[in-house]
Amino acid sequence: MKNEERVKKLFQAMGGVGDDLIEEAGMVQKRKKTAAWRWGLVAACLCAALLGTAGAAVYQAWAPRLEPYIDGKGRSGGYTVTGKLTTYPVSRFSDAFREAGNENPKGRVFREFATFDEVRAYLGENIPCAWAQGWDGNYTVMLYHDEQQEIWGSDVMSKSPDGRAEIWLQILTEHWGRDPEKVGPLYGGDPDAVMERLDSYQMPNGCVAESFTIDRTAVEGWQYSTCISFFIKDGNMYKVSVDGELADPASLWPEVQEILDSFQ
Repeated sequence: MKNEERVKKLFQAMGGVGDDLIEEAGMVQKRKKTAAWRWGLVAACLCAALLGTAGAAVYQAWAPRLEPYIDGKGRSGGYTVTGKLTTYPVSRFSDAFREAGNENPKGRVFREFATFDEVRAYLGENIPCAWAQGWDGNYTVMLYHDEQQEIWGSDVMSKSPDGRAEIWLQILTEHWGRDPEKVGPLYGGDPDAVMERLDSYQMPNGCVAESFTIDRTAVEGWQYSTCISFFIKDGNMYKVSVDGELADPASLWPEVQEILDSFQ
C-alpha cells in the first residue's frame, strides 16, 4: 500500500477529517506548500506512513465506560465495559506466543509464569503492557482462538498470595471479530447482587479508572463483596479487583486505589 493510501485510511479512521484535508496531506510535499499548519500535516503524514510501514497497532481510544444494569430496587442485572481498544497484528507478538497458538487452534492455550518480565518476553517486546509495581503473585497467560482458528486475543491474570486481589489485562489482535464496543472477559455480573458506581479516579500515570462495588453478602450462598476498577493504558484494558467478607464493599476502595497508584 502506498504511503498516501495509508495516510488517507488513518485520517478516515480518526473521523472528523474532511476529504479536502486528506487530499492536502497527501499532496503537500509535491506542491511544496510552506504554511506552518501544512508542515504540521506533513509531519503527521510522515509519522503515519512510518507507523504503517512498521505494522503498528491501530489506535482507537483511551477511556473505558461502565454500563451497569440496575433495577429500581438497586439490584444489579450485570454490567458491561465498553470502549474502543487497540488491536495488534499477530506478527507483532513473540515467536513463542505464535508457536503456542498452534497447540490448540480451536480453543484456549495456557501458560504459567513466575514474573511479569517473563510474561512481557512471552508476549513480545512490540506489545506495550504494564503491571502494578511491587506486585507479588504468579501469572497465567491465556491465548484465545476464533472460529477461523485465528488468535483473537490474550489475557494476563494474576492473584495476590492471599487470593483477595486480582489484576487482569486484556490484549486484542487484528482478528478480534466480535462487537468492538464490548470487552469480552472483562464484563459480567451477579443478578442478585447490589451494585454501586464510584466516582471516576485520575491515576498518577494519567489514566482514568472507572470503578464500582458489588455487595454479595446479602445473596444466599455468597459471603463476600468486591470492589472493581477498570482502566485503559496503551490501548489495552486492565481490571483491578479486591474481595472482602464485608457488607460495605466501598471500604475495599483504598486497597484498589493503592494498586491503581502503583501502575507506572
